[in-house]
Amino acid sequence: MQLNKQSRFKFRLDNALFYVLFLGLIGIIAWATQHYSFEADWTASQRNSLSQTSISLLQNLEGPIEITAFVREGGALPDRIKDLVARYQRIKPEIQLKIVNPDKHPEQVRDLGITMDGELIIRYQGRTENIRELSEEVITNKLQRLVRQDQRFIVFVTGHGERDPFGQANHDYEQWTRFLLDKGLKVETVNIATTGTVPDNTAVLVIAGPAVRLFPNEVTVLQRYLEEGGNLLWLMDPDEALHGLEPLADYLGLQRLPGRVVSVSPIARLLGIDDPTIVLVDQYPYHPITREFATMTLLPEAVAMLTEPVNDWEAKALLSTSDVSWTETGELAGQIQHDPEQGEVAGPLDVAWVLTRPINTDAAEDSEEAAPRQQRVAVIGDGDFLSNAFLGNGANLDLSVSLANWLVGDDALISIPARTAVDASLELSDGLFIAYAVFFVIGLPLVLALSGFGIWFVRRRR
Repeated sequence: MQLNKQSRFKFRLDNALFYVLFLGLIGIIAWATQHYSFEADWTASQRNSLSQTSISLLQNLEGPIEITAFVREGGALPDRIKDLVARYQRIKPEIQLKIVNPDKHPEQVRDLGITMDGELIIRYQGRTENIRELSEEVITNKLQRLVRQDQRFIVFVTGHGERDPFGQANHDYEQWTRFLLDKGLKVETVNIATTGTVPDNTAVLVIAGPAVRLFPNEVTVLQRYLEEGGNLLWLMDPDEALHGLEPLADYLGLQRLPGRVVSVSPIARLLGIDDPTIVLVDQYPYHPITREFATMTLLPEAVAMLTEPVNDWEAKALLSTSDVSWTETGELAGQIQHDPEQGEVAGPLDVAWVLTRPINTDAAEDSEEAAPRQQRVAVIGDGDFLSNAFLGNGANLDLSVSLANWLVGDDALISIPARTAVDASLELSDGLFIAYAVFFVIGLPLVLALSGFGIWFVRRRR
């Protein structure tokens, strides 16, 4: 084919147009990569993405968030920080990350109290929090603390041998208090016999297993607190008396069953739990407190309760035992068994109740902006599961924190479970392992060697 002057010009024009369009396409792709991004997390547990809890929290935050990372240059730590913060930035672009080398700004490090390499400071609406552990749960929990503009006080009733929220004994609640403080809540105590009233800043009042009888005027104060719309957490212990709190139980429509709950669950035996008074709860109702629970809760020395809602209360069972449990009224010695003739009640048994009712409805009618709120009460037939000795068992900690968040009205602020790398290891049977070993160690090299020999032999005969 002979090319004339016109065809050569057309050919060159086509080539020039191709290169222009090709370079233009490359430029568009480069521009798009700077302004748009797409990512897919194919890990089995979605461990490289934010949980729905974190996403919901970020979507409800208004205004910018500033994160300052004090980290030395070099190494993998700066990249880890950028990668983790980038997950939040994809949901909320207003998050700004600033990297500061602590070696170059010693005065700033000293003023801000930075104690370790890689420490973060997060600022939101004039408030700050320090972060010393790089994980989604820690960062989201710190954001929860910053969101809580008003101080939520959880107040423990004292003066009657109750469990000490700051005590370090096995039966006290020092560890639980520490977690509540980390969530942005405040904890204090009140002796009603001395003050004659419940503090006005109380978000939740806690009655944690009194050992002696309360005075009638104290019970009157507690009942008035409920009548005025206060939230309550009542933790019972398995003794026979309510120590003067019978009017509270009547006001809530609760009836406590005699004896303590025991169980002969085979699951407990598999876990090495021989004490029948330690009850396992492995199924939960649909409720904001337990909506993401998949771990068993351990309740030592629990009591069961019945309810007949009164005074506009709506009651829902929160924790229930299995059908191999019952209320034991006899001695816990030797071989125990269910004895209906002694008034023992067979399971399933309800050992925790949550009660709610709407309040402040008059204010809602008078003003369009005033919305009715919900009064919340939780009655747990066990005070030991929150104690220092048992808080770390099963889902006890998750339950305790979620319970506190629900009682103060923060339903969405729940614990974020750790995500394990379920697809990080490959398990093979012995036969499959041998087959893979033979293929990769002997078979594949032999195939490559024969292929090479065949190609050499064919070329040699040409």
